[in-house]
Amino acid sequence: GASQEAIKELGTNGGGFFHFDPVAATFTAYKHTPGTPESLSDDVVLQLALDRNGRLWAGPMNGGLNRFDPERGVFNRIDLFNNIQALRLDNSGRLWVGSVSEGLAWIDTTTMESFLFQHQTEDPLNPKDTNIHAIYEDCDGVIWAATAMAGLARIDPQSNHFIHYVNDADDPNSLAINNIVSIYQDQAGIYWFGTFG
Repeated sequence: GASQEAIKELGTNGGGFFHFDPVAATFTAYKHTPGTPESLSDDVVLQLALDRNGRLWAGPMNGGLNRFDPERGVFNRIDLFNNIQALRLDNSGRLWVGSVSEGLAWIDTTTMESFLFQHQTEDPLNPKDTNIHAIYEDCDGVIWAATAMAGLARIDPQSNHFIHYVNDADDPNSLAINNIVSIYQDQAGIYWFGTFG
């Protein structure tokens, strides 16, 4: 099981964000307060990520990306996009962000520089779907994005170019379905992809 140090923050589906103090064994709740820009932007927080500097990032369904300032107990909102359903911190310090409807982006957690991938179905070097279910970094530092309708996207983090893997009815070695929800690479280097449908 997880140690007390391992779990300190919890996101919820409508209850906001909770910080757990393992010494006092208490939870502190943080919720959206209308009209208060330093509050959590939405009470549905499905994704959390901790960066190299120990800053926690929250991906709520509405109101953009949120960075938690534990010293002040407030949230800084980053206007990247809404409906966040995937967060992944890569080895270079970039936070990759996937949206339900607005696609994929990354943000440098130190400089705050960001890059939003443009959805272009005809351009093979760009994302073909704006619904990103999951983001994964493999052992070679390659970023993978699981999409709802366009299969898998393999992203070169240096060039930001995409290679797409989709279902092909004439190819039995292609993906079985294009609705990918999870990605994992095991210790032997084998990739595993979970599907929906």
